[in-house]
Amino acid sequence: MVGIDARNKHLLNSKYICPVCSLILRDPVQLTQCRHRQCQTCTNVEQQTTIKCRQCQAETLQTEVLLDQSFTNEMKSLPIDCSFCQWNGVLCNYQEHLNQSHSNLKCDYCGKHFDSAENFHQHKVFECQQLIVDCILKDFGCNERIIRAKMEDHYLTEQHQNVLLKVARQMLSQLNDRQMDVDLPRTTTAGTCNPAIAQLEELDEMLNILVSGIEALTNDEQRLTHEALHMQITLSTLAAELSKVKDIFWFNFLVNAQSERLTSIYSPPFYSSPNGYKMRACLYLNGNGNARCIHMSLFFVLMRDLNDPILKFPFNYKVTFCLYGQIPQQRHIIDSFRPGIKSNSFQSP
Repeated sequence: MVGIDARNKHLLNSKYICPVCSLILRDPVQLTQCRHRQCQTCTNVEQQTTIKCRQCQAETLQTEVLLDQSFTNEMKSLPIDCSFCQWNGVLCNYQEHLNQSHSNLKCDYCGKHFDSAENFHQHKVFECQQLIVDCILKDFGCNERIIRAKMEDHYLTEQHQNVLLKVARQMLSQLNDRQMDVDLPRTTTAGTCNPAIAQLEELDEMLNILVSGIEALTNDEQRLTHEALHMQITLSTLAAELSKVKDIFWFNFLVNAQSERLTSIYSPPFYSSPNGYKMRACLYLNGNGNARCIHMSLFFVLMRDLNDPILKFPFNYKVTFCLYGQIPQQRHIIDSFRPGIKSNSFQSP
């Protein structure tokens, strides 16, 4: 369960907004180390020994996370505008309104139905994969809005990588400035290393690794882009060469047909249905019979097969030829004929 949504939540004092779910605090707890508050359900104290504050990163032992009853009482009189209708009132009456008027809700993004406003808000804040959300680096300049399901793809984009690199460099610069300001005595005696300095050095090392990793990813992206461009040019060249080869093949075949060295070619056999007629097409590039040296001739050929005893002969089904144009205008040539039942070509093979 997450916090409480309301149409006017952005108008409320930020102290009433949970930094985890960005909704109005529900059963607020206080982190004693920094005094910041979160929703009790957003804190997950059962799963961790320490709780890290989303606002300042301070860590508080789970035993020191306190339910803030006085703050809860203070919030009861907060003005609320319902997020689903025109109802307005105070926070202490809002839950009753939601239970009575909004117990059957549907997500506009994925179509899923919910039996309570609490489950609906939980779904929107953490679960709905079709919801359009801001990048986690929005405050640092990555203003892209992304469908949650495609967030990992967004992390790999050039825009996000550049912002991430900028953030890492800023943090590294701030860390270096902080190290210069730290004026603590150091000693080389084993076991006496100052914890604050050790922590800074560890963070410095991690940030250096992060910056190096991002720069390596950027270099890889540039290299892959260059290779992809080179491959595209290569494929275009190969396609052009293949087209020339095909033209040469058909030209040679036409020459062979005209010289009658090879007058016809046959298609691979095919069937009218899984248990139907076996057939193939025969093409005479230089024509056949009355069409010789004038037109191409295309024949429909029945073939002998094990299915013949269960099929009807003579074959008298309508046959349609389609010659598909390969130019953008798609000037296809389509013609049909019905076999002559007295022709030997359509008797049982």
